Amino acid sequence: ITRSAGEQPETRLRLYGGMYNLPKYQSWRWTEEPRTFGGIHAGSLNRLGDLSLAVAADRTVNDGYRRNDYWKRWNGSIRLGYTISPYQSAGLSFSILEQKRGNFLYWRNFEHALEPPEDQLRESVTSVRWNLSGSYRQFVSERFFYSARFSWFRSRWNDNIPSLYDSSGSDSRSGVFTGEVQGNYQVAPGHLFIAGIAASLQNVDADTIFGKHDGHGAAAYLQDEVRLFEALRLTVGGRFDVQSIAGLEALSQFNPKLGLAFSPSDSSSLRFSIGRGFRAPTVAEVFTTSTAGGVAILPNPALKPERSWSVELGGSHSFTGSIQADCSLFRNEFWDLIEPAFGVDGVVHFQNITRALVYGAEATVNLNFLNRLLDHQISYTYLVPKDLTTGDLLKYRPRHLLYLSSQVNLPPVRFGFDVRFISNTERIDDSFVTLGIISGGDQRVPITVADVRVCAGWALGALPMTTAF
Repeated sequence: ITRSAGEQPETRLRLYGGMYNLPKYQSWRWTEEPRTFGGIHAGSLNRLGDLSLAVAADRTVNDGYRRNDYWKRWNGSIRLGYTISPYQSAGLSFSILEQKRGNFLYWRNFEHALEPPEDQLRESVTSVRWNLSGSYRQFVSERFFYSARFSWFRSRWNDNIPSLYDSSGSDSRSGVFTGEVQGNYQVAPGHLFIAGIAASLQNVDADTIFGKHDGHGAAAYLQDEVRLFEALRLTVGGRFDVQSIAGLEALSQFNPKLGLAFSPSDSSSLRFSIGRGFRAPTVAEVFTTSTAGGVAILPNPALKPERSWSVELGGSHSFTGSIQADCSLFRNEFWDLIEPAFGVDGVVHFQNITRALVYGAEATVNLNFLNRLLDHQISYTYLVPKDLTTGDLLKYRPRHLLYLSSQVNLPPVRFGFDVRFISNTERIDDSFVTLGIISGGDQRVPITVADVRVCAGWALGALPMTTAF
């Protein structure tokens, strides 16, 4: 739906399907029936003079590998674009999603790792979400243009998951409206100034889980990007945010940022950035009153906003036309990081961790040989996530992430192989185990996922076709 329409109409049809194999361990085989997944996508791009139209529809169904982890989904979208003049353009888009899914929160026990507890087998969630958005852009002169955009998002869901507060389940209706106006002024060659304002309105109506609440926010921002020398570019800016939920104190913060980019040659570049961040707690984090898998969750109106400073230093280099590398060091420090945790009252609240630090390094290498006959990518991330208040590691965060991808291009056939590795999660919330909520909840292993794919292009008469496995 995001692709632009060309001069010729274009229609695409995609069908896919597959089947899950049986679990490796006999005790995990909760069914001998085949579990399948599949879907169909249809899309069309058309242009009539200055008007462009994109329409798409999807139907996807997945039985799920785990019991009661199925989903069925309809999705549709439409996008209109209109070129008013050589200097003006406007767009309008609408999308909608309807879904019904099962609810798999955690396993029954280690011997039945692909099944939820017995009392959760018939739990399900039904939801409908839609979004309407529009945009307008006008070039006033060769140096100045402005743009305006809005978005209206609505969501409704209901479930049959009983809680201590409503045995029949929960439902929620919510909406968010956002708007933004931005101006861009070319001060001189290599010097761009950007300024804008943004605003948002939110409402939530969910008596049994969040309550009824309204909120609003506003922001103003400036950014100045200037080329100091041929090889050095400086970016400075700042954003002031205000967020408020009815009945609670308004929250605000000014967030400056600074960036430097140095390119001594066409094949090498260095970058540095530092900036301050701010995230106000959501209605769900402040007001949730529910149970999930037998765990009670209660509100925390005293929840503070997250505040952070982020620093990154990185560089990239093209050794030859066939080998490129990029690496970076990063450090993100948080104050009042928001995390769910058991309180002294024995139930879960969203709480503030006084200070937290996440730092590490990331490296990516791209290799392509024989005129892109062979394409390879290697990406590795190392993280150290620390709770500076307790000295422990942050929960549920792996230390190592590795991604390998290779592709052999022999037109009209392509062969591919991908591997993803996530190291063992070193720390979890042990309360789920010590309180007997999740049987065997301390069992965890590294994750390795391997994918093999084959894709071939062919023609059915004048109709281009693609088959992939």
